[in-house]
Amino acid sequence: MRRFLRNLLIFASAAVCLAEHDPGHEEGAEWTGKPWLGKWVSVPEKDVNVLNFITEIGVAASHPELPPIVTVLVNHYKKGDEYHQRLRVKEVADLDDHDIVYKLGQETKNVFNGTTFSVKYDEKDDALVGQVMLPSNNATYKNEFKVEGDFLVKTSDAHGIVHKRYYKRRN
Repeated sequence: MRRFLRNLLIFASAAVCLAEHDPGHEEGAEWTGKPWLGKWVSVPEKDVNVLNFITEIGVAASHPELPPIVTVLVNHYKKGDEYHQRLRVKEVADLDDHDIVYKLGQETKNVFNGTTFSVKYDEKDDALVGQVMLPSNNATYKNEFKVEGDFLVKTSDAHGIVHKRYYKRRN
């Protein structure tokens, strides 16, 4: 019985910790209304051209714990008149979640792992489309998030180097 209670306590603590970091538990978060809104998990074996793309935009993939193939969790949701794109790399414990907050049609500045960048997203033909600007690397690339069948497909293009990442919906 003691073992059961201990395990129950551990499970409950873990559930509370996960809930605190899950934007789905944020009051006022909207998950519907646009096809790309929702909780998604990448399908790493379907990734296309990752290393060439990150080399092109000048981003180092040299985190000591970052394996060559990673699972990315992405949550797209709306809260008030702002949209959120929360990212987490599942395999890297000390890489913080990153929450990009933006309004459609407006450029927004962000910082991730010490790198400053700006995003500007709009909606076109049921897709989230935009630009990401990395001033420190003098790089700009395009992102598009579009639902294709059962997948949310993120297509990124930097100077003709195209990277695709496929996500499937999660609960």
